[in-house]
Amino acid sequence: MILNTKKSEVAFFSTNTRKANWQPTIWLNGKTVPFNGSPRLLDIHLDCTLSFSHHTEMVCKKATSRC
Repeated sequence: MILNTKKSEVAFFSTNTRKANWQPTIWLNGKTVPFNGSPRLLDIHLDCTLSFSHHTEMVCKKATSRC
């Protein structure tokens, strides 16, 4: 499998709020893969604690701008 570091991101999820701020450093082909604290997967914005608060904010902003 060939992975592209320009198209890849690292994320970490935990329901423990103390651990949720941890940012792992992952190396791929001699380059670090960037960390994203709120990645988007299938148009759902995830956050570190899986509370969906970031997703709710984004959906509200999108709906407000269309009204």
